[in-house]
Amino acid sequence: MRTAKILTYDDILPIQEGDSREPLVDVRTYDNSIMAQYEKFDMVPYAGFDILVRDTVARKLAAVNARLKANYTMTLKIVYGYRTTDVQKNYFETMQAKLRVENPSFSPDELRRLTHNFVAAPEIAGHITGGAIDVTLATLDGTLCDMGTGIADY
Repeated sequence: MRTAKILTYDDILPIQEGDSREPLVDVRTYDNSIMAQYEKFDMVPYAGFDILVRDTVARKLAAVNARLKANYTMTLKIVYGYRTTDVQKNYFETMQAKLRVENPSFSPDELRRLTHNFVAAPEIAGHITGGAIDVTLATLDGTLCDMGTGIADY
């Protein structure tokens, strides 16, 4: 069985960014039965209560949600999508400050790599592109499934 490797900061950093002109859309654009509700409200000033993602992401989530509903009587619950650079930077810097206290001997590079394990570094974060989501599963009546931890529970 092949296992996927979780990419590290050093794996992602050399990848050149593309120039996608793909629009951001509401995550429910292609399936309004997807549950979409922010757990944190820092994007509301920018996007209102719509959780935005790339159009392709919204299409793929709709396809996954249709299979979940048909085969498992479950649905997706999306709690985060696109983030502005400032919001992502705030998450990263907050986590980095916490980790700096716990790891005072780390160099700035070591600290950046460690922080990226918990919150993506802004220069390579998928949320900034609308290509990343925070997601969990729920039953069709809205009961959240136990996934072992909460979203962003480090």
